[in-house]
Amino acid sequence: MPVRTIHSGPNPRYFGQERGVTWYNLASDQFTGLNEMTVPGTLRDSLNLLAIVLEQETELQPTEIMTDTAGYTDTIFGIFYLLGYQFSPRIADVGGARFWRADAKADYGILDDFASNRINMKLIADHWDDLLRLAGSLKLGVVQAAGLTRTLQTNDRPTRLARALQELGRLIKTLYLLRFIDDESYRRRILIQLNRGEGRHQIARVMVRGAEVAPIDLLTSLLPHPNTLVSQYKGKVCVGSLITGLRGGVRRSLFYHAICDHEACYRDTGTHVTLFTTAIQTPTGSR
Repeated sequence: MPVRTIHSGPNPRYFGQERGVTWYNLASDQFTGLNEMTVPGTLRDSLNLLAIVLEQETELQPTEIMTDTAGYTDTIFGIFYLLGYQFSPRIADVGGARFWRADAKADYGILDDFASNRINMKLIADHWDDLLRLAGSLKLGVVQAAGLTRTLQTNDRPTRLARALQELGRLIKTLYLLRFIDDESYRRRILIQLNRGEGRHQIARVMVRGAEVAPIDLLTSLLPHPNTLVSQYKGKVCVGSLITGLRGGVRRSLFYHAICDHEACYRDTGTHVTLFTTAIQTPTGSR
């Protein structure tokens, strides 16, 4: 969404010449939301995807992660493999994807010409223990996903560990591509899950007299603008959210709220505190 904020970032694909923020969310195959985050607009969101997966605190434990083309890199294939996830992105430009081989002398038959790039297996073997320690640190939260780039770089150059992770990712990606191309039902399953996520987004928009609008826009058009309220308006308003979930295996409940004084707000800003809230229940399913 293009917005004016110090936290916005460029993304020509979605915002053109503007700057904006991007809202990422993780949805299960039961249509329930697992996690979400808002970040400055970026072209590649693979590390954001990793953070959403690792930092989700619901009782559900995802085993397969599906995303679109912008969510994958060679490195992210390696990371998800080490963490025990099946990473299944929908790759739009699969025809231009690079295939890699582990053995330069192996005969891959009709695929021999495709696998023209060789994986450095020795580099992976030399750093295998370090790769496992990195995965463990991510799983335990010792290393945050957002800081993974800094961990794998020295003076803006990739470390040998980073190159080993990339080589491993190329191996896993090649195996995935072979399955993705060969198995139509697998491609369909990926598409169905991505459509589930898009379906949750569509809930945020409804049809009103033949026009598609967001509920918050509709509500705003029906309620008075804060500046139209009289300056003598008095009182306080409290809006909060009760959030219940698991953190560190312990169930917790937190109540986040704000109490605002109309008179104080008008005195300081010349306008009123006006809090409009709207909600649409998300459908859920179970198996």
